[in-house]
Amino acid sequence: MNKLSIPAVLMLCIFTFASCDVLKDVAGSVLSEPTIEEIGRALKEALSNGVTKGVNNLSQQDGYFKSVYKILLPDDVRKVTDKLKAVPGFSNLENELLEKMNRGAEDAAKEAELRQETKKKAREALRARAEKKKSEALEREKAADLPPAVPLTDEIAQVAASLSANQLSQSLEALRNLGSEEPISKPERLTKDIIKS
Repeated sequence: MNKLSIPAVLMLCIFTFASCDVLKDVAGSVLSEPTIEEIGRALKEALSNGVTKGVNNLSQQDGYFKSVYKILLPDDVRKVTDKLKAVPGFSNLENELLEKMNRGAEDAAKEAELRQETKKKAREALRARAEKKKSEALEREKAADLPPAVPLTDEIAQVAASLSANQLSQSLEALRNLGSEEPISKPERLTKDIIKS
C-alpha cells in the first residue's frame, strides 16, 4: 500500500506544480498592468458615458428647473424683478423668467443629445465604410495574386490525366505564364509543346 501511495503523491505534486505555472501565466496576463492605450480608452469611455448620462438627465422635463443645476437669475436681473413685483401683473415675473430660462436649457440639452447621437452614428458609419474598403482592398490584393484562369477543355483534361505530377506542375506553370485571356484554341499542340520542353 505504501509503495502505491508514494508514486501517486509524487504524480499529484507534479501535476499540482505544473498547473500552478499555468495558473500563474493566466493570472499574469489577466492581472498585468494596463497599457497607456488601455487607460486612455477606459478614460475616454468613462467620460463619454458620464456626458451621455448627464445630458440625458438634464434634457428631461425639470432636468434643470427642479434640480441642483437650476439656472438662477443674475443679480442685476433679480434687482429689477424685485422692484417690478410691486407693480400689478408682475408679481410672478421672477418665477416665470426662471422657468423659461431653465426650459430653454433643457431644450438645448435635448438638441445636444441628438447631435451626440448623430455624431456617434456618423462615426460608426465611417468605421464600417473604412472596414468595408479595407476588406475590398484585401480581396482585390488576393485576386491580383492569383494566376489567370485557364479554361479547362476535355483535351487538356485528358492530357493532364496522362502526365506525371512533375510534368503536370510544369504544364500548369507554363499556362500561367502565358498571361493570355483568350481561350486556348489548340490545347493538344500547346500541351505537346510543353511536354517536349
